[in-house]
Amino acid sequence: INIADNNNSGSNPRTMKINQHIYRCDNRHFASLNTGQVEELSLHSIDNSILKDAETIFEKSWKCASPNVIVSEALQKIGVNRVIFSPGTTGPGRPYVAETIHPLQVVQQQASVALWNGDDPSYVHYNTIDQNSGDPVHHFRSLGELMSSRHEPYHLFAADTGITGRTSFSEAFNETSFAPLPMRIAVNFSFPCDYDVLSDVLNGINCGGKYINDVQTFNLSSGQFNSATGVISQAGNIIKSLTNLGTAKQQNACETNVEKYLLKRQARMGLLDKNKIALRITIPWSPWLHVGQMIYFHWNNRYDPSVEQYGSGKYLVLHLTHNIQYGGYAVTNLDCIANTYGS
Repeated sequence: INIADNNNSGSNPRTMKINQHIYRCDNRHFASLNTGQVEELSLHSIDNSILKDAETIFEKSWKCASPNVIVSEALQKIGVNRVIFSPGTTGPGRPYVAETIHPLQVVQQQASVALWNGDDPSYVHYNTIDQNSGDPVHHFRSLGELMSSRHEPYHLFAADTGITGRTSFSEAFNETSFAPLPMRIAVNFSFPCDYDVLSDVLNGINCGGKYINDVQTFNLSSGQFNSATGVISQAGNIIKSLTNLGTAKQQNACETNVEKYLLKRQARMGLLDKNKIALRITIPWSPWLHVGQMIYFHWNNRYDPSVEQYGSGKYLVLHLTHNIQYGGYAVTNLDCIANTYGS
């Protein structure tokens, strides 16, 4: 599928290619104005790697391989050619056995235990589409890395200032550079969730920002029983696991490091709950935007544009939908989470 805005001006016209496999046809029915017996139907398409995963079983063992190595091999099994990993260290190396499971299940299991730069258990696997080639791009990246990116965020603006005679939807612009200002003005926006203490508590963080879960481990080799928090108490949830901390060498293995990821993983993934969407915004169709990018939303006070309203700031794009209709109406819907990782 090739999509293009033929009326777009500037050095970077809006175009988008999609190369996917149609896997389902459904909802066949006669059109509501059934003159001439016109039928309508829905076509569903998906990246070919997903279909390949459904028919592929992976069996292999590793002694002390890093998550990146295992993920790379798993994705190669389903024909993935392009993968983006978080820069920095992705570890540690662990013993791992893929026991007759699908390659993407291997990737998910590695995301659950991978540590970015030694202490950040927030890896996620997701897929985007290169708008120029239409080819899939798989990502195995840490939320910490995505939110701490030094790349300039994509700036978006509210149209409030149009009320006082400043920038608005209808004002003409001469800018021909990438994504001129009219393309960056919100059609509408809302803030579904400013904060949700109950969700935080259920995910292991109390009102003071402290972990309330406790990881209790048992070492089969040494016979030691320990608490990762240092105090064995009645916590919100008690997570029990085996460990080889301190005995990995005598077992001729690598440390499993369960103490470093089990305590934080649930809390970090809680940021992705659908009820934690902090900003929902609709903008003119922007095929160059992707999940995992940072945006900066500017909502200036209409009477004093130098002051930004509460709600302005950085957000991470969590979900993205392009809505393209006949007649030239096309928008991009963004669901974003707040840039509060680790706070």
